[in-house]
Amino acid sequence: MSDGYGPDLRIFIGWMFAILGGILTAFGLFSPGARAPWTSSNVNAEWGIVLLVFAAIMLGLGYRAHLSSRPPGQHPSKATEPRA
Repeated sequence: MSDGYGPDLRIFIGWMFAILGGILTAFGLFSPGARAPWTSSNVNAEWGIVLLVFAAIMLGLGYRAHLSSRPPGQHPSKATEPRA
C-alpha cells in the first residue's frame, strides 16, 4: 500500500516481529528450564513461533503489495525510478 508516501510499513513490522520471534523462540528452545510459573508448557518457544507466523504474514502482505504496485510485466529484480 505504498501510495507515494514511502515504503510499506508492513515490511518493517514484519522484520521487527521476525527478529523478536526468533530471539524468543531461540531462548525458549535453548533454555527449557526458564519456564513461566504455574505452567508446564514452554511459553517462550510457543509465543516465539506465534510471532514468527505473524511476521511471515506481514512480510507476505507487504511484499505482495510491493509487487502489485509495479507496472505489469516488470520483474521485481529490475529496479527502475519510482513513479511520482
